[in-house]
Amino acid sequence: MYVKAQQNYVELVLKGANDDVVRQLVRITLQETEQQIPETIRVHRSYLVNPIQVSEVVGPKRKRSIKLKMISDEIPISSTYQKNIDPILPTQP
Repeated sequence: MYVKAQQNYVELVLKGANDDVVRQLVRITLQETEQQIPETIRVHRSYLVNPIQVSEVVGPKRKRSIKLKMISDEIPISSTYQKNIDPILPTQP
């Protein structure tokens, strides 16, 4: 669903076998994770998301975030990576 960087670790947030949310901490960098899972898109310095899991983009231009389909976590979008999310979904005000 998404990946969050935590220094030299990443927290993988995955959909489990019974549609439950599984969180796993792995010793790898976000850049290495991005190379190993090329279908993810970077939306922030510390976050990668699976575009299939994105339900909507919300908020004003300077404080946009992504809502995911199965969980209530909101992922921030930085202005640097805004161009990566624009083709995925139309934004909601």
